[in-house]
Amino acid sequence: MLLNSNIVSSLLNTREVALITWVLIGLEWLIIYPNSRNLLYNLIKAIFPRKLTILYLCTISYLTVIIYLLYNLNLWNNSLLKDTIIWIVITSSVLLFNVGRTKTPIKFLRKTVLASLGVASAIGFISNLETFSYWIEFISVPIIIIFSGIYVVSETKDEFAQVRSLLKKSFILLSYFILLYLIYFSVKNFDKYMNWPTAKQFMLPILLTLLYIPYLAIVSIYVQYEDIATSLRFKPISSKVLRIAILNAIYYFNLNIQGLFRWKNAVTIKDFENSTSIKNSMKRILDLQKQEKIPPKFIVLEGWDPKFAKYILKRYNLQIDSYVSELGEHWQGKSKSLKMSEDRMTSETKYTITGTRFVVKNVKLHLSMYDPSLKSELFKFIDIANELCLATIYEEITPEMKDHILNRLPLNHESDFGIINIRFNQWRNEKKGFDVYFEVNYKF
Repeated sequence: MLLNSNIVSSLLNTREVALITWVLIGLEWLIIYPNSRNLLYNLIKAIFPRKLTILYLCTISYLTVIIYLLYNLNLWNNSLLKDTIIWIVITSSVLLFNVGRTKTPIKFLRKTVLASLGVASAIGFISNLETFSYWIEFISVPIIIIFSGIYVVSETKDEFAQVRSLLKKSFILLSYFILLYLIYFSVKNFDKYMNWPTAKQFMLPILLTLLYIPYLAIVSIYVQYEDIATSLRFKPISSKVLRIAILNAIYYFNLNIQGLFRWKNAVTIKDFENSTSIKNSMKRILDLQKQEKIPPKFIVLEGWDPKFAKYILKRYNLQIDSYVSELGEHWQGKSKSLKMSEDRMTSETKYTITGTRFVVKNVKLHLSMYDPSLKSELFKFIDIANELCLATIYEEITPEMKDHILNRLPLNHESDFGIINIRFNQWRNEKKGFDVYFEVNYKF
């Protein structure tokens, strides 16, 4: 039998054999049923269009060169072939897909490096050194898939919040048990696995990931410029002007993807009149980015320091990455939305600062409250507003302010250092949601 074969057992562990068995069962089911055959055919067509097929061939060629170099450095041999194939099929394909979607490739690649060197990679490696019997691994595969599917479905509806919470706690508890088992296993089998072949097996995915990053950077840059070119094709400009614009964008922005997208969003038809106007439109964005990197000269008694205002609510993950101007005197920065709970339809809070290049004159919290019955989310918003008050007007939020927020009543409050304005906007949705605006204006 296949499972008792010495060749298979020498190449694959029981977990891998169990996974392959389920994959074969799935493929057999897809081939037997006519509707499933059409689904499989359409899936293959979607995975292998012409452009992606070229990308796959380029990726395989690049990885072949990398493996050849590692082989010559005595860091790779035939015993690592299985691990290499698994890394290519799973890790490299996921990284390739994700880097093509991200609009911040530098951050993504930095996270990729940290992940490849992190504790999770070590735990994953240790967990594969010794596996359970075939039938335990075989039964565990559908169980994991079913519970993962239930968790994904539970995130789509609010009424499944208790199920989602129970599953999440169960996953955390199970993770602790697995971690303790792996620590015990590592200590017990330290001598068995402390050798050069095991070290190479551990280093392989890390080395492959690190050496894969330059290729991912090239792919990401190509995808970003391809997206820009596609969006510019909808503008009433000739193909010649489009080529000039793309070539200039590569010259001026190269790895500066954020600047590239800012130029794409700010450019007008007038900027495509000639080559000079195209270059000037790009230089304006680059000059603006240079200005933003220069720390502004903070003028005391005219407002808050932008550098200070950006990070007031950092511990709530409401920090502002950039304080920018749309080529004018009005400067503004906005944070990403903060979810107030784990529910899918949870309320969201944003933090905004506005002013001039040198000072921030206004800070504002905006809460989008989808379900007024969730008072805990409103209390969390009050805590955030309290921290904002302490940092800007040097006093805590008053009981009167709390009462007005909880009862949805507008309020103007004046202190020694600022004027606080609380206002609301009622929605017309089924649950009668609303917006809360908590605004602090510099007084002088």
